[in-house]
Amino acid sequence: MNITFELEGQNFIELNGGPVFSFSPAVLVPKLEQTMKYLCLVYFDEARLGELPDDDCVTYDTEIRNSGHCIVSEVLRSVQTATTVRVRNDNISITDGPFAETKEQLIGFYLVEAQNLDEAIRIAAKIPPARAGSIEVRPIRETVAPAT
Repeated sequence: MNITFELEGQNFIELNGGPVFSFSPAVLVPKLEQTMKYLCLVYFDEARLGELPDDDCVTYDTEIRNSGHCIVSEVLRSVQTATTVRVRNDNISITDGPFAETKEQLIGFYLVEAQNLDEAIRIAAKIPPARAGSIEVRPIRETVAPAT
């Protein structure tokens, strides 16, 4: 039997009479059954970032993390801080800036768990930059070699 309790404002869980762990309630979200992982790549024109309210993004990020769908999400620094690395004939080439000149730049990502592609698309459609940018949804390929 698992027992959860609060002591001096901190939350704890005792697992089957064994070790006691502290936790944040937001972290204890039920794991979704039979899910796949999808990477939602967020593209947006950096010149228009001022049109995208930070509060909308923070609110959505909090909601998706609490839902149990979000594994990790991050916002990237400006594309101007990017470094592109290429290896050709064992020679390393480093270029400051992005690889391609495009109207929209990769500004962030969400790694999510969803039952299927339809659910992943529904999740991606709620990401605030989708209103003026685009979200690329790609399934994660299952690991082909055991992790070490």
